[in-house]
Amino acid sequence: FFHLSHTVLAERLEPRRFRLRTVEYRYKLFAQSPSILDDAVLRWEYVAKPPHGGWCRNHLQLGRQASVAAGLELANEPLDLVHRHLPTGWVRIEDVFRFLIHELGMKPPCGDDRWSEVLDESEKVFEERLSRKPLEPR
Repeated sequence: FFHLSHTVLAERLEPRRFRLRTVEYRYKLFAQSPSILDDAVLRWEYVAKPPHGGWCRNHLQLGRQASVAAGLELANEPLDLVHRHLPTGWVRIEDVFRFLIHELGMKPPCGDDRWSEVLDESEKVFEERLSRKPLEPR
């Protein structure tokens, strides 16, 4: 099960022109149908203004089950990836969808033969119309 949320801020550029700026996003992957108290297996998050001196704005966190299953240690101590924020770059929703489809075998609603093309087109539209940075070739 997958959950996504975006919080955006509308910035006025001109009297009738605005730009939406992402304040935060959360992409959460759950092992089962989530309830309000369930822990996501994976969480990709962005927070524009993290606590002063705190964790990085773009990060990945593991849920309790995934962290225990990973069994990682650092300096002979268990590495708590539930409360640690692993730095990432900006994570596009298209990249999360690619992960879900290609790596986890989830069925795309647009069909098995078109999903890559649909995601490529979505990225192209974002880069050409909405982003200030050009898309780097794959």
